[in-house]
Amino acid sequence: MKFLILSDLHSMITHYFIEEIIEKENIDLVILLGDLTNFGPAEFVLDIFTDKKPILAIPGNCDPPDVLNYIDKSGMINMHKNKYKFKDLEIIGLGGSDFNFINMGIGYSDEEAYNFLVDKIDENSILMLHQPPYGILDSVKNMHAGNKGIRKAVDEKKPKIVMSGHIHEERGSLIYNGTLFFNPGPAKEGYYAILDYDEFKVHLMKK
Repeated sequence: MKFLILSDLHSMITHYFIEEIIEKENIDLVILLGDLTNFGPAEFVLDIFTDKKPILAIPGNCDPPDVLNYIDKSGMINMHKNKYKFKDLEIIGLGGSDFNFINMGIGYSDEEAYNFLVDKIDENSILMLHQPPYGILDSVKNMHAGNKGIRKAVDEKKPKIVMSGHIHEERGSLIYNGTLFFNPGPAKEGYYAILDYDEFKVHLMKK
């Protein structure tokens, strides 16, 4: 199975970009990791949707709360604080970010993030986030910008795959404690990732 992963679109990516990659890479599922808009307008989300393949989406810190309604209206699957079964895989989503940096209103505390995740993920889970776990692909200006509650849940439960965006400077991938972590980079600059689930590999790409 091959997944197309995009994050940090910031109102600069529409369905044309997504459809081209779906066709070229024989994609089974599309995952959007937030910052779909650039501080709105929320209705821009309607320009992202394509019916070529299922699309799972979460909001980011730069998305207004009404983005959640437009994800639902668009035909995409709203994964913010939700679970989704794709074939035999369980995917869990948590959008937005904590309130330590810019946040338009979709957010959580460390404790809230931990409490949401800890009972929902296990070693077979795929976790889609906007904000990364604290200390993993989260460095910006010599500071950690990840969430400590997410990190605590991930350390305890060791999900199979954790994908996040938010930190444009931390495009990359690594395996830690058996978990594959990756950040596809900002889609607004042409970056994306192809996750080959069967081979447990992620390919970081640029259009």
